[in-house]
Amino acid sequence: MEEILFPTKSPHITFMFTGQGCCFPKMGLGLYNSEPIFKEWIDRIDEILKSKYYGYSMFEKINSIDEKDQDGLNNQHLSHSALFMFEVSLCKLLNYYGLHPNLIIGISLGEIASAFCSGMIDLETSCFLTYKRAFSIEKTINGDSTLIIVAISENEFLNNYSLKYTNIEIASNLTSSSLLVGGKKNDLLSFCQELKEKKIFFAQTSLPTSFHTSSMEPIKNDIIQLTINNQSPKITHLSSVNCKFFNGYDNQFNSTYLYYNIRNQVSLAPTVKVMCNYFDQMNSFDFYHHKNIVIEISPHNALFQHVQRTIDTIQNFQSKKNTFFFAPLSKGKNEVINLKKMILKINSLN
Repeated sequence: MEEILFPTKSPHITFMFTGQGCCFPKMGLGLYNSEPIFKEWIDRIDEILKSKYYGYSMFEKINSIDEKDQDGLNNQHLSHSALFMFEVSLCKLLNYYGLHPNLIIGISLGEIASAFCSGMIDLETSCFLTYKRAFSIEKTINGDSTLIIVAISENEFLNNYSLKYTNIEIASNLTSSSLLVGGKKNDLLSFCQELKEKKIFFAQTSLPTSFHTSSMEPIKNDIIQLTINNQSPKITHLSSVNCKFFNGYDNQFNSTYLYYNIRNQVSLAPTVKVMCNYFDQMNSFDFYHHKNIVIEISPHNALFQHVQRTIDTIQNFQSKKNTFFFAPLSKGKNEVINLKKMILKINSLN
């Protein structure tokens, strides 16, 4: 049995840390200039990354890069560093405002920030892993592979397309009816043409390689050889790789797990279903009064639609009416105002 730490007070709060694809120039600058706690953590992490790994400020870099410089934004060192420091700093700011998670979930790259925030690894280790993960993945980028979103189920892909497009792989099951798939750009182009002819929705991404597919296997030894000092989480932490709770013994945040975090598909929809079952377990004596608050920890809402769609399809989710998902920040909108609005809404739910 995995250990689950059951909170005793309502509402039950979940922090969900997103992965790559949501970084943009000047992200976090509004909070940095207005919120001392956010600034303190950005500066603290930025200094570690600068002094130990890069020799320059990653926060200054993300604030000076041109909006049109997609190659620059896709640089793994920049995207890893910027997202990691943003997510940790936002978590600490929400803690300051009284929002303390009972459950933590990390998605892809977001699992490093979430592992630090749940207490499994310390700050120095998490900065080191952010650097090493970026360094290794950068080796896989050669300009000929990427990821796309397709509006088909996993079974549809496996039954109707996988034998024809043998070099295209599932990177994430986003919902029961949508996938993130990766492969060579030429193969994906042919796949998209067929989807277009069948009037099946698809969307291209700007991601520079096919994360969570076999294209990550060449960096296995780089990751496996790392030594990661880790411990049991202080806050219940759910894996989006194996959909199990971290426990410090047979499900640890170690180097093997970090490789799986890079190589294996992200089980987003199954993870959301486990999360909902967890809510029902916590609320088993009072489905209608406990509130479940899920907050996306991200500079831009990337998970909201996928998570909400999965929740909507779960027929036996007893706590559904009392589960609320918040994605407070969005590119182009005032970060401070949107965050304060979310905090007020959550307080009103109490």
